[in-house]
Amino acid sequence: MGRQQDRITSHLRKRKQILKRFLDAVVLFILTYFIYAVFQLVAGFFFAESPWLRAPVVLLGFSVVIAVLFYKRVDYFIFFAFKRLFLKRSDQYFFALTKLTRDLVNILDLPEVSNLIVNTFGETVGVKTASLMVFDQNEGVYQVISAFGISPSHYLKIRFAVDRPIVDTLRSYAKPLVREKIRKLFPWQEANQLVTEFEILEASCIIPLICNDQLIGSLNLGVQEASKPFRDADIRFFHELAKEIAPVVRNAIMVEELKRANQDLTQVQTELIQSTRLSAIEQLATGLAHEIHNPLTIISGKAQVLLLKKDKKGYDEKVEEVLKTIVKQTKRAADITRKLLMFSQGKGSTREAIAFETIVNDTVALVSYQMALDGIRVVKQIDHHLPVFYGNPTAFREIFLNLLLNAVQAVGKSGTIQISVRYKTLDRAIEIRVADTGIGIQAEHLNQLFNPFFTTRKDATGLGLFVTQQIIHQYSGSIRVESKVGEGTIVIIQLPVDGNGEQENEGPAEYTQQKIAAH
Repeated sequence: MGRQQDRITSHLRKRKQILKRFLDAVVLFILTYFIYAVFQLVAGFFFAESPWLRAPVVLLGFSVVIAVLFYKRVDYFIFFAFKRLFLKRSDQYFFALTKLTRDLVNILDLPEVSNLIVNTFGETVGVKTASLMVFDQNEGVYQVISAFGISPSHYLKIRFAVDRPIVDTLRSYAKPLVREKIRKLFPWQEANQLVTEFEILEASCIIPLICNDQLIGSLNLGVQEASKPFRDADIRFFHELAKEIAPVVRNAIMVEELKRANQDLTQVQTELIQSTRLSAIEQLATGLAHEIHNPLTIISGKAQVLLLKKDKKGYDEKVEEVLKTIVKQTKRAADITRKLLMFSQGKGSTREAIAFETIVNDTVALVSYQMALDGIRVVKQIDHHLPVFYGNPTAFREIFLNLLLNAVQAVGKSGTIQISVRYKTLDRAIEIRVADTGIGIQAEHLNQLFNPFFTTRKDATGLGLFVTQQIIHQYSGSIRVESKVGEGTIVIIQLPVDGNGEQENEGPAEYTQQKIAAH
């Protein structure tokens, strides 16, 4: 019986599609003939001396082109006139909803599909509320994604687990549910549960959307504005219409899932590339620092030995000064390699109290040579009364290094970079600002700065700000960029003090920070 009914439904659907195509062809033919007749009159009056402009083939070609271009508008006008002149108000929405299925065929965007469905039902059927509920595979629940007559703050909270009574009933019953008939169809306890869920959806009629024997969602219609119950013919029509809408909604859901999967894949690829890149840089930095550090230590040691023997050897003042300079500069170079080793250490999850002043000083020291060559001045303003903030020091060194390198590149020659760290009492957050007097950033690029691999420089990878943002988000912080072309750029970071793994302090914040700096 069920298969026979499916065959009948499929046959009726094919006949309906053939009828639609036939009507479209008739309308197009009539429109073309009308335009052709108009062109003949115009050509005979204005172009009597130009035989080629009055040729039937030319006129027919122009007529077909114009008819195709204006067909949709004419079709809509005919639909509007036919609805107004020939349909009763109570039956008008049958024609409008049938046209809805034609409009949905070429739409694959889920928000657009859902909005078009609920708005069309809400405006044409005259219901107070209409909503579309679909299955979210990621969360494993049915949730309302679009609604008419219901505020987003309400319908976005509506979620039903797969074992809820309304979901089980729609899946097994596979027919529209009418609130007024629930108590006649089901036992009183099940009926009461269903009525409660009807109230949550603000619906009087729920139509299941089933495709390939799977419940992909439901169309939920509220009471009509005239408070009249739906007729049985209306319910049957809605049911047949839902069979055509269901595949469209399923395709839109699949496209949405593909988009989400593509985003997840892109994120994983980005993390993998970043992890591989950082690992290679860490290995290179570690090897380089060790290779440089060892000969520097030897040179420094030899110079100090020679200085100890200056009384015996009788060095003049110039030689002694050269030796002292060698010792001083090798110690400075060794200090830089030591700090480079600190940056190349693996990023463990262990958190400790962050000494912001020490980290800023170490970061500035790493790029001080380049800044000195370019004539860039650094101004540091570090609040000494910061509350204790717990985090991964290596991660924070990377944050400051990324921001400082970006600022150096933006300034170019003879500019200023200002680094400030302060505590904002009202926001209960530590604020970090890195400002430069560089070339600035164009307005159309500001929204893309944190996208992976986005960069305006040929020799850059575009991962610095992206990685910085990921680290900041791990601490529930925020980061934003303010910039004006020709005036400079400011990067502002806020790190909430509460909830960062804070432990009991051993003393006042100032004392603790000083103790950290000492170590």
